[in-house]
Amino acid sequence: MSKTTFTLIIIIVIAALIGGGYWFYIKNTGMNVNLNGNPVTNNNSTGTGNIFSPLSGNNVSRGTTTGSNTSNTTGTSSFQNTTPSSPVPTLRELSSTPVGGMSVSTTGTTTIVRWIDRGTGYVYQVSSNSLAITELSNTTVPMIYQSFWNKNLNALIFQSLDDTTNTVTTFYTVLSLSTTTDVSTTATTSNSSTLSTNTPYQLRGEPLPSNIAEIAVNPEHTSLFTLALSSDSTVDSSSIGYISQFDGSKKTEIFSTPLTQVNVEWPADNVIAITTKGSSVEPGFLYFVNPKTGAFTNILANINGLDTLTNHTASLVLYSAVGGTNGLITSVYDVKSGTTQTLAFNTLPEKCLWSSINEDDLICAVPSKIPSAPYPEAWYQGTVSFSDSIWEINITTGEVHELADLTSLSGKQIDAENLTLDPKENFLYFINKRDLTLWSLGLH
Repeated sequence: MSKTTFTLIIIIVIAALIGGGYWFYIKNTGMNVNLNGNPVTNNNSTGTGNIFSPLSGNNVSRGTTTGSNTSNTTGTSSFQNTTPSSPVPTLRELSSTPVGGMSVSTTGTTTIVRWIDRGTGYVYQVSSNSLAITELSNTTVPMIYQSFWNKNLNALIFQSLDDTTNTVTTFYTVLSLSTTTDVSTTATTSNSSTLSTNTPYQLRGEPLPSNIAEIAVNPEHTSLFTLALSSDSTVDSSSIGYISQFDGSKKTEIFSTPLTQVNVEWPADNVIAITTKGSSVEPGFLYFVNPKTGAFTNILANINGLDTLTNHTASLVLYSAVGGTNGLITSVYDVKSGTTQTLAFNTLPEKCLWSSINEDDLICAVPSKIPSAPYPEAWYQGTVSFSDSIWEINITTGEVHELADLTSLSGKQIDAENLTLDPKENFLYFINKRDLTLWSLGLH
């Protein structure tokens, strides 16, 4: 090899190292992003939290990002796709691949939906008036099975299954603006939506404690309730309830309990609902917990197969129990009067939601047929699946009407769960339990 050739090779290698170092530096400089895709400054963050590696999945160490995140909801994103000319269908499949959770917000006249892909951790966004789907982040975080989003949809808590230890890990992450942007290309998805592969953002994350068993977010999506398994080796079975900021900071213990196998929700500012996990052969209990004092109040007791959903004023509780001809009966309990009303249809509370606008209105995915089985565990374990229609009922007047036959509209069998309404309650969003795809349904 000549001296000139050798010198040229050395120069090329040095240039590559300098370029790689510069890329790494700018890749680790981040900002938060608001609903429109615009960057906003996070005054409580040092900007040095870890970026999830596209190669190693969720194996990250704790960073130094702290505090809550704020954003505005004005402006126009430079990454937003042009709205396709095709009309938006009443029922549409937003994601044809399994999702690991979603959330929704309304800015002006437009509803924005963001979700995270269950297998890859990629984050996507779509608006209610467009078929255009934007890929916001392609940071790879595999095996995400649930997520909880903040009010502005620029930060989330997600839980994933570690691919090496097979244990559950919990992370707080923010959508952080990347200074390097992939070349944007366009493709047509199977549901006739335009999909952008432009990925201007990355997930910057920090692990939360490893002993978190259950999570609930307050109605404003600004605070977090976590139920953590006790780390005290002298305690055979107990858990501790904590209240914190959404990012896990400023954590305060509010109670300790022997209960460990429970489902939790935070339906009203002053009530956290804790229900023992349902079993057709075991009595179940529902407790209301004061998030400030940790005081427990027993609401329902000794009901086999108990599964619950509390409305946004904590005045009514939808619950299912063992009963009826097929093993499932659905009722509403009035907390103030202590009376129970059996509904005109049977379904599981996980397939319903309460209106935030009218506390007496209930929307449910109702199975066309309920096979005889031990509920709710048969549905949890997947030995029973349903095919649903969407129904609305007013608990006070008893008025019931069908909003949509999902099978007729989609041509598919849809077993709906994780129902969510936008703030103005013009759109219903849900996940099909059969394949974990995400759907939207226009209600008006």
